[in-house]
Amino acid sequence: MLNQSARQGGVLLHITSLPGEEYVGTLGRAARQFVDFLQKSGMHVWQVLPVGPTGYGESPYQSACALAGNPNMIDLETLKDEGLLPDYQSPKAEETGYADFERLREFKDQELRRAYANARESLLAENAFDAWQNQWPWLHDYALFVAVKLHFGNISWMEWPDQAIRLRAPEAMAKYESELIEEVRYQMFLQFLFRKQWDALRAYAHSKDVIILGDMPIYVAEDSSDVWANADFFQLDEARHPRRVAGVPPDYFSEDGQLWGNPLYRWTHLKRHGYGFWMDRLRGMAQLFDRVRIDHFIGFANYYSVAAGAKNARKGRWIVGPGLDFFKKVKKDIPIGRVMVGTVIPPPVRLSAVTRVIPFARRALNTSQHRRVMVGYLDLLDVIQRPGDQRFT
Repeated sequence: MLNQSARQGGVLLHITSLPGEEYVGTLGRAARQFVDFLQKSGMHVWQVLPVGPTGYGESPYQSACALAGNPNMIDLETLKDEGLLPDYQSPKAEETGYADFERLREFKDQELRRAYANARESLLAENAFDAWQNQWPWLHDYALFVAVKLHFGNISWMEWPDQAIRLRAPEAMAKYESELIEEVRYQMFLQFLFRKQWDALRAYAHSKDVIILGDMPIYVAEDSSDVWANADFFQLDEARHPRRVAGVPPDYFSEDGQLWGNPLYRWTHLKRHGYGFWMDRLRGMAQLFDRVRIDHFIGFANYYSVAAGAKNARKGRWIVGPGLDFFKKVKKDIPIGRVMVGTVIPPPVRLSAVTRVIPFARRALNTSQHRRVMVGYLDLLDVIQRPGDQRFT
């Protein structure tokens, strides 16, 4: 068994970048072959980008749900072998070196709906939909969110014409659940297929002494079931539109900064509720990955806040984040450990860490201000510290 405390080498390759005949890479044969390649190369870590369902621009960092899987990664040849698509014929897409998401969407959805039709009766007889909702508490909200979103032409939930369902009025929730029940079940089915294939791939990787390092954006997308179902935890107005959004100020790369647009958290409110939303996210990541890189880890120390509607990120302000208090809760509730991505940390709060990102570290050392470079790897939560606080171990 792999010694996870030893120094290890690995490769970053997202699932959809694998070769294959389904327009993008999948969780099938090519993924197992890549695991074999890693083992033969003496590598022990496979790092992937976020694996959630993609939204605008197919970016894995703007997902419709932080805990769901991307149906585009489901391998159809595997479904054929399992009898769900007995007459499946591969499109044998030409390998161009590029992912073809436009052709993928129509083709894949059509085949997956055929798989659902073939499995539907047995799933109902087995009460599978209830079992999946008990196993994954986030699943119902996500499936209903996608069903309603498709019903309204796939527009953002911020623009849904029915305000009752936008605001999750109980009678509207029941109405759309009833009217769109088959689409809700279909979306649940897709998540079951993804998890089944993902778990099989992860088990195969472990058999080859390879672990999977995941990627977890600190923020969730505005157009997501995460925000729709948990609006109280985000900085939204009475109509549930963002008040303040995420970004970073002007830096080495952009004179306008970066305006990401993600809704910001209400950290004080999250704390009152035991950081439950975040504890659920971390538990969900632990179900998928062996280690998790938290993107923009600095946000736990201090985060950049920009007024919603701003044209760029030049005029924003730094706000103190939850800091050590959050990680004490994580350490208490979640049996996982370390953190990783680098950035230069400005005042007012600094976090110290066990490792540094070299390009930024050199740049920081060459400045007159004392700055630390923070890295985070969810696998040893003894790396966070505010000035004056005792490091916890």
